Order: sequence, then structure tokens, then C-alpha cells
Amino acid sequence: MNKQHQKLCVYCQSQFATTDDHVPPAMLFPEPQPSDLITVPACGICNAGFQKDEEFLRGLSRYLQQSPSEATSQLWSKIDRMLARSPGLNSVIGDSIESTNLLAPNGSHVGKHLTVEKNWQRVVVVMGKIVRGLYFFEFGEALPLSAHINCPDYHTADFNLSELYGRTKDGKRSWPRIFEYKFNRNEDEYEESVWLLRFYDSHLYIVFTSRNRKQHI
Repeated sequence: MNKQHQKLCVYCQSQFATTDDHVPPAMLFPEPQPSDLITVPACGICNAGFQKDEEFLRGLSRYLQQSPSEATSQLWSKIDRMLARSPGLNSVIGDSIESTNLLAPNGSHVGKHLTVEKNWQRVVVVMGKIVRGLYFFEFGEALPLSAHINCPDYHTADFNLSELYGRTKDGKRSWPRIFEYKFNRNEDEYEESVWLLRFYDSHLYIVFTSRNRKQHI
């Protein structure tokens, strides 16, 4: 193919795309995987460069939802086998999680909640990659490399989750109970956007993109 007709990788935006990358990663879907998974142009280096962090996220999802749903039971069995073959990764994931108390508004204890206390940056890396892919899928253009990507833990963040839900719209494609997303982009400042990424009905990640570290849409 003539280089002038080739697309650039949506992640590094410096190398020509030589492959299509799944967004979110195909490994996060149970088999048989859907035939309509989102793909975006990527170079080989970027396509493979996130694999270890994606495997971390997949194992982490298994830890955070210990009781599989009907939609995830097959995937959880596959992840269990993967973790059994990778005791080092299993140990890293286990060390990254801490059980904390859930409190009612009156301060009474109502249960336990698992939080990611270590290696959160590995989650941020994967969420940033997913958002760059979804941004290209939704708008037909790459998110500028200069954009700052922020993925805070929404359990401790200072934004209003209900308000974010009200200000965002559903993505063009979804797989109920496996992956769904909502988003909004500032039409005056295209680098500013917010993304709500929900995996397996129970794992929610909120990602902000902005022109600088202080801006939220």
C-alpha cells in the first residue's frame, strides 16, 4: 500500500498502522468473542506494548468480581487458568488489592469493598489506551498526544457521579454485561472529554482528557 494512503497509529501517531487493535482488548471478552468488536489502526509496537498491563487488568477484574455472573463465568474460568500458570502475576495482583470498610451515611459499617491500593497506574495506562481508541472510533480522529489523561479512583474522587451520567451519552456500540461506555466531548475544546467505562456490570472507570492536568469537562 502506498504510504500516503496509510493511516497513522492512533496511539503513538508517529508510525504507520500495520494492524488493527481491538478496543477494549479482545482478551477482556468471553468466548466466543463478538464479531463486532471495535478495531482501530495501530502499529505493531503499540499493539503489543500494552499486553502485560492488559493481562494485569484482566486478572484484577477477576479479583474484584469474585462471584462470576452468567456472562463472565466462562471468562473467569479462563482467567483462573491463566493466573495458575502465572504465579508472579497472581501475586502482584493480590498485593495490589486491599479490603476496606463500606460505611453508611451515618457512619455504620455495611460491608467490605475491594480497592486497588498499588499498581493503579497500570490500570490508568490501559484505560488511557482504551479511551484513545474509543475517541478515534467516535470522532474519526485521534486524540492529540498533548492531551492529559486522568483516571482517578471514583470512590475517593471529588466529582459527582450522578452528574457525569446525566451529562454523557451512550457510545455507538456496546456489549451488555460485558462492556458499555458513555462519553461527552467539549465541542469548543476537543481535547476535553469524559468517558465512563463499565466492565462486567460492576467495574466502573472514569477517564478525563484535558489540555492540562487541572481541567475536567
